[in-house]
Amino acid sequence: MWLDRFERVDGQLMTVGITQSGSQSLLTPEKMQTSSLGTGAFKAITLNTSFSQWERISAREYAKAFGITSSVTDCHGAFSIPHEGGNIVFPAWELQRTLLGAPATIANYVYRPGGLELLCSPVCTSDNFTIALPVGRELGRRQRSDVLTERLTWFYAYPSADRAWNSIYRHACSGRIDIDLPSADAQISAHGRIIDGVFYARRIYVLKLVPLEPPLDWAKTDREAYHFVDGLMQYIKSRQTGDPRLRPIGHRWTLTDDEWMVVQKMVFSRTLPSQHGRPWKHDVREAVDGIIVKMGTGMSWAGLDNSRVKAYVSSQLYKRMKADGRWDHIAEFLASSRRKQ
Repeated sequence: MWLDRFERVDGQLMTVGITQSGSQSLLTPEKMQTSSLGTGAFKAITLNTSFSQWERISAREYAKAFGITSSVTDCHGAFSIPHEGGNIVFPAWELQRTLLGAPATIANYVYRPGGLELLCSPVCTSDNFTIALPVGRELGRRQRSDVLTERLTWFYAYPSADRAWNSIYRHACSGRIDIDLPSADAQISAHGRIIDGVFYARRIYVLKLVPLEPPLDWAKTDREAYHFVDGLMQYIKSRQTGDPRLRPIGHRWTLTDDEWMVVQKMVFSRTLPSQHGRPWKHDVREAVDGIIVKMGTGMSWAGLDNSRVKAYVSSQLYKRMKADGRWDHIAEFLASSRRKQ
């Protein structure tokens, strides 16, 4: 479902959601997080960027890439980030979601004036600044307080971060889903698909943020960076690694017949593993396709959806080919071949 705009309904802010069929529904700010676009395998890209490099674009093109064309307006902001000669694009809601960390549980605070001050309070010492959440404040069982505190401390301490927080409600009051960009560098993990050379991110995660401005005078801190992920996200990031050399053909990651004619010679340039002299009993092309899907999209091995070749078969074949150099030859060939298409 595409989140298109805000409307006032009986005095309450409601989001207009649009499906691929064109039907519309109203969602409360708490329910916005349940919306998602696209299904299937997605590629993961991790990059270092600066918010100052981002450009604003129309969200219509982004929504169209996910099959949403009916009744889409320009009331949802969108951003474009330059990356390796192309662009990564995503909607403003995704930036809101990752910066807030738990948008559903703090929606009652971000979509009201002075919400940050109502949500938390500053704690100032002689050499450090942080924020405190009032005892008993219910923010959802899945939200770790230390991770949320990291984010809210940044929002509270820096001028442009505070403006970014307040801009969410200000834009919503004018019907827009948007956010003003802060002054900072960031490490971002983007998950999406490439269409006609443009990377459409379905999800983004801010992993680390480095402010490019001094904190407010009373919020003295020597912090140089803020980490916006917990141990679980770091684990997921480490498992969902990929190979940046790989690109799909349209929506397709698997080998074409012409590609397989070349790749199979590389695969069989060494003897395939066997058990006690028995021949390799799996479909080699399917096993290689599994490797390409996993390494291209950045998904975990367990996420491979292949009923005929188990994920561990592709995993073991990849490890062997990576160790003896065959995989690098395959990846370089596919990078060159698909770049020309």
